[in-house]
Amino acid sequence: MITGASANVLDYGADPTGVADSTAAFTAAIATGKRVWIPNGTYSAAAINLPSGTQIEGESRSGVQLKVRTNSEGFFTYAYTQDCNLSNFTVGVDSGVTNARFIKQTDHTAYTSYSTFTNIETRAEFLYSYDGFFIFTTWKNCRDGYIGNAGATHVFIKSTPDNSSQFNQTNLCQVVQCQIFRATGTLGAVNLSWGTRWDFINTDFEANLTNAVQAAGIQGLSFNGCWFENNSTSYIVYCVDSAAPNAQGTAATINNCYYSGLAGNLNFLYLSGASYGVVTSLVSISVPTGCTLSNFSGLLEAYAVNTLSGAGASAFNNVIAYRDKINLQMQGINGITTGYVDGTTPTLTGINVNAGQDGRTYLLTWSFQTSTGNNTASSLYMIRAGFSGDNYTATKISGDQGGTVGYDVITFSLSINSILQVAGAGAGNGRFGILSN
Repeated sequence: MITGASANVLDYGADPTGVADSTAAFTAAIATGKRVWIPNGTYSAAAINLPSGTQIEGESRSGVQLKVRTNSEGFFTYAYTQDCNLSNFTVGVDSGVTNARFIKQTDHTAYTSYSTFTNIETRAEFLYSYDGFFIFTTWKNCRDGYIGNAGATHVFIKSTPDNSSQFNQTNLCQVVQCQIFRATGTLGAVNLSWGTRWDFINTDFEANLTNAVQAAGIQGLSFNGCWFENNSTSYIVYCVDSAAPNAQGTAATINNCYYSGLAGNLNFLYLSGASYGVVTSLVSISVPTGCTLSNFSGLLEAYAVNTLSGAGASAFNNVIAYRDKINLQMQGINGITTGYVDGTTPTLTGINVNAGQDGRTYLLTWSFQTSTGNNTASSLYMIRAGFSGDNYTATKISGDQGGTVGYDVITFSLSINSILQVAGAGAGNGRFGILSN
């Protein structure tokens, strides 16, 4: 043998036709401690132990087909493993096999740690594609649920500990450039309980019949450059407390992401208990009527919003900021989208800054255009919230820029626990932006 050569599973008796059981052959190849090589072919096996440090590579993602041959088992089944690197193959199940997993960790008081899954396709027929308690683990360029037939429940990643004392141990897991399709059931496409940080980077959640991510007590849950399209569920990202006795909220951050919704989407981001969220630069490709940006049941902490843009952005009309962590830079949001504003009845813009007791000062712009588009006005306003919760009306700093004075009649008001209110004169459309606080 050449020094450092791979252990080819065919040399240990694996059947590339998928008829015979190749479990013993894979186990023997792994036992060499060498990098395991899987040539193109179909291989049927189950409950292969995955020792720490195992390196397994397929010849190609489409050419290597791994199939679980036993009900409720995993292709790889183990109690604990670390420093494993698996790549370049597709995993599914043999005909008639149910409740199977690709990765099945049997002891969730232990960990799957410091491991990487790269360029792996997992089919929709798995109950859970990855079932364990993962820390310091990375999924890169993987695809789940795109091929195969999903049952009543299909989950891409299910990371849950068996012991609540592990509540802050799910550290620095990343899902990078992955595609997640057709998850079903009540657990979400990704189901996470207890932990410190999970990052989703440039990942696509598409055509799922459940939440994209369901997180309980994940201290740092972030989405950067992700795509959410046609997910048929009430809540896209669902964040709640973890279980007692170590209940903690989920802190969700959504940055530079894209959203194309369906009629059943009630909230893009759901937060409850001690959970809180920060949304920056969420581009709304299509937002269904009645969908709000977030539910804030029992929200305790901060909420910040930057630019929302694209068709349907004005449908996100329930944007809220709590306490003293306020960062509102909402340029280009439709405050008054259609119809008539009579100048006396405040129109609710849906921005609750809840900052009256801070005595803060805000700069706001206002532009108004009639329904015929012939008369416009643009102004800069300043509004200051009272220290004791008094309601202060904005003061115009400059106005009547390039427009007709008669149409530039607008007031803002702000008070504790109330929505920022806008009242304008005439009939037409208004637009405002909060420049700073």
